[in-house]
Amino acid sequence: MEKTLGVCLVLFATSCSAQRSYHLISLSKTWAEAQHYCRSCYSDLVTVTPQNEPVLTASATDTWIGLQRIPGGWQWSDGDGSSYYKWAPGEPNNYGGHEDCAARRTDNNWNDCSCTSGLYFHCYKDSYTGLLSVPVVTGTSLTLHWNPAPGLVDHYRIEVSGQTSQTFTVNTQTAVVTSLTPGCLYTVHVFPVKCVKDWPPASTSVYTAPVPPGQLMADSVGPNSVSLSWGRPAGMDKIPHSFNITYCSSFWGHQGSTTAASNSTVISNLKPASQYVFNITTVQDDGNQSIPASASFFTTPTPPGQLISDSVGPSSVSLSWGRPAGMDKIPHSFFISYSSSLSGHNDSITSDSNSTVISNLRPGSEYVFCVTTMHDNGGWSSPVLIFLSTSPSPPGQLKADSVETNSVSLSWGRPAGMDKIPHSFNITYCSSFWGHQGSTTAASNSTVISNLKSGSEYVFNITTVQEHGGRSTPASTSLFTKVNEKRMIVAFHCNSQDPLACRDPKVKEEMLNQLKSKMGERYSGVYWSLKWRENGGDDCKQPITELTDLDEL
Repeated sequence: MEKTLGVCLVLFATSCSAQRSYHLISLSKTWAEAQHYCRSCYSDLVTVTPQNEPVLTASATDTWIGLQRIPGGWQWSDGDGSSYYKWAPGEPNNYGGHEDCAARRTDNNWNDCSCTSGLYFHCYKDSYTGLLSVPVVTGTSLTLHWNPAPGLVDHYRIEVSGQTSQTFTVNTQTAVVTSLTPGCLYTVHVFPVKCVKDWPPASTSVYTAPVPPGQLMADSVGPNSVSLSWGRPAGMDKIPHSFNITYCSSFWGHQGSTTAASNSTVISNLKPASQYVFNITTVQDDGNQSIPASASFFTTPTPPGQLISDSVGPSSVSLSWGRPAGMDKIPHSFFISYSSSLSGHNDSITSDSNSTVISNLRPGSEYVFCVTTMHDNGGWSSPVLIFLSTSPSPPGQLKADSVETNSVSLSWGRPAGMDKIPHSFNITYCSSFWGHQGSTTAASNSTVISNLKSGSEYVFNITTVQEHGGRSTPASTSLFTKVNEKRMIVAFHCNSQDPLACRDPKVKEEMLNQLKSKMGERYSGVYWSLKWRENGGDDCKQPITELTDLDEL
């Protein structure tokens, strides 16, 4: 017959910290057999203390307790260090030299007995607090660990209930539960089984981990933002969840986080031309998170500032542009590409500064110039564009084929590189003396300019002109029209008192020079010449009648 009695054992004069029950086993066994039985079906043979002795069930016969002789003293079966002893008078006496086990007599005093005697015995049973933990949680499995039950255990039975249910047994204090549904709540009970009886279980409830997001992709990347999307977590369609997104740039120490209800988001306020690591986890309503889906992407460089042309020639263009914003501390250069659909000419160069000169272009051709910022990692910004037309080539050497009194026949060399480009020529002319000016056009490289003033200096400028209005620098020349000669006689009368002075060559030369100076000032821009003739010369048919003062000229 088995009798049980529960008691709360108070240790160190504190509150009750464990539940322990005591059981009198009315089976006749040796001390070793009793120890094995208690360990198999309960916890161990009883350790007697002043606190539990009053509640041990009385027996009509001697009963084994958990005390056994060892060299140098006595030891309790469960290793308890209690020094409480209640030996009967004259005990222990080790009668016959083989009394190595302790028994409790009917008067509650103790006696040493032969361990092979058959006696009833006292077992105790501790309540089981298995401290069940789940150190590893995945979407489809749980790894379990628990403290061993006291004494000898037949096995542990594990019961799992939730989205799916299963039961199995193990002989260790660890187990892996598989074939679970991600993101679901499961309740787990671990029952120690002793003597074909279940002990109270260690229990816990835990969610399986959500399934991580699918492949993480960058749909678009800019200098300050990244548009991300990812695959839906498998098997989570009917389970409420959201996503947590974290990102970090180790170069800048820049980090942040956000959440998303769907499987896409845009991350803004990033640094340009910088590598970011993005981690996205599936998050359930209870806060449980999946392992992350991760990827790293570089933001693109910032594009150059406004692109302008500083100068444009027939075969070159000087360009400059603003510095890309936020790139001062980031190594970068610029890629400049250009192309002309008219001439089929395209090429590219690079520059470390924010200006460059593009040479060897085709004259009179429209080009599109694209400038992009390049990062050392190979990242490119979006381009800035400008459309420019190179100026036409100027005409070749300008020459006068014939010069008449009122007209000039001009011709000039063909402008270099313009054979396949439609163009014409604009001719302007001007006489500063007469204030006479005009213009005309020519389809070929020659023309005749009429209605000019005779004997006058004209400046001619010829430019190459394209259909869209582009003009070259001018080819220029100046020349005099043929003289329609008119003569004017100026007479000088010498009234010096010294007749020899009138014939002095120096006086004549001085007078002639003064006259040339006055003529040059007044008749600049027309042809004139001045010749000295003595009175009576062939060119002077008119008589000298009066003195003309030079200031009258």
